[in-house]
Amino acid sequence: MNKPKIVVKVTPRKKPPALSKKALSALQKAEVEAYVKTGFALQKCGKLDAAIESFCRALDLSPEPQKAKCLEWLAQTYLRNNQMDKAEDAFRQVIGYDSTNSQAYLFLSAIHRNRGEYNEARKLMVKGIGLRPDVSPHSKQPADPRPRILSLRGVENAYYLLGLSRNGQRKLKIRGGNFTSRYFVDKSRFDVANFMVLGDNLEQMNDCPPFAAVLNAIADPDVEGASLKSVMAYLRHHPQTPVINHPKSVLRTSRDENYRRFNAIEGVIFPLTIRLIVDEQFIKDPAGRAADLGFEYPILVRDTGTQTGRTFAKIEQADQFCTDIRGRAGREVYLIQFIKTRFHEHYYRKMRAFFIDGKIYPVVCHIDKMWNVHGSNRTDVMLENPWMMDEEKAYMADPRAHLGDKAYGILEQLNKIAQLDFCGVDFTLRGDGTFQIYELNPAMRHSFDHARKFPYLQPYYTVISRAFSDMIERKISG
Repeated sequence: MNKPKIVVKVTPRKKPPALSKKALSALQKAEVEAYVKTGFALQKCGKLDAAIESFCRALDLSPEPQKAKCLEWLAQTYLRNNQMDKAEDAFRQVIGYDSTNSQAYLFLSAIHRNRGEYNEARKLMVKGIGLRPDVSPHSKQPADPRPRILSLRGVENAYYLLGLSRNGQRKLKIRGGNFTSRYFVDKSRFDVANFMVLGDNLEQMNDCPPFAAVLNAIADPDVEGASLKSVMAYLRHHPQTPVINHPKSVLRTSRDENYRRFNAIEGVIFPLTIRLIVDEQFIKDPAGRAADLGFEYPILVRDTGTQTGRTFAKIEQADQFCTDIRGRAGREVYLIQFIKTRFHEHYYRKMRAFFIDGKIYPVVCHIDKMWNVHGSNRTDVMLENPWMMDEEKAYMADPRAHLGDKAYGILEQLNKIAQLDFCGVDFTLRGDGTFQIYELNPAMRHSFDHARKFPYLQPYYTVISRAFSDMIERKISG
């Protein structure tokens, strides 16, 4: 018996309506945003490879006008993952989409500097700063009540490095010739416009609204002399604008000029310091020339314009001196007489004070086992010796009482002679009470780093920060 046929009627499905271009665009935008948010979330968790993949997906889906931004995020993540070649490629693609992106040039400069490719790093930095010296002429909002400050840095011989923020992100850090105002200037009190002085670009800045004051953060005349002279030219056209650290006074803070100015003060020792070019004549007989200049061993040799130990050497004898000097052929160097000053027989001490607006502020009293006293050694030496911390606490609490009236009076003299609104001096007291100066200049750093391990320093550093901002306010008010 045949089974009856079952007939099923199938109603054809209608095709879904095609999405409009507008709807597709919105969907695409939402997808890109999702990948970007995921990328940042993964980055925050330290899952950098996955974050890179997420940013790459966002880049693939992004329309052309938005690709530059995705590439920037991707490049930053490559940097954080120490994939320098891929970061360089991404930043160069950013420039391909946006040739005016100054930050991309500066990051590329830092990458090349990291590789030791100094000429290329310099070219890229000059290009980036040329595109944007880092000041927005019309950034001040009409309703903003804060006084507008022009903060100047020189880049004649400065350079950018890749730093690391506390959250692990890579950031640009400028090195050489300037002091940082980060902990000095209270941004809640002032609207700060930064400007990188390069060549005559400051003199060409004519369309800016007036500034309430100029903060000259250019601090090293050895490497930024031309920048300081450029600031002087700018100030001649703005004689009514108050300035913190007039460049004319900063130009007088080179090590050899400080020797000439301060060594003559009664009760002061400033080691013999001479600047010279290591030319062919000097190379013929370095030891003989040093003796003629009045030096005895040990001698400290330092390339001009440097503050780190890379170009700094302590020379113990003549043959070592000859070898070192011949390795510096063509360079400008400082020869500095080494004076051995022990503290409590087995240690060395370096005290620092800031001069701010005519007043003296204690900063640190470092005690170390090494003659070249460095703050980085504090946790290895001072934390293990309570008596050292007691010494520092006494200096910070009452520097006049700790140093004595004579030594404190010398600090006051130095402050007057320097004629700077801000600078620092590193010094120690010898056993006979003589005041020995290591260096004096405005190229000194203020931060709260030491206070993290030595919390008793915190209130003093807070006072220093407040004093600097109070000085700016006083300058503005006249």
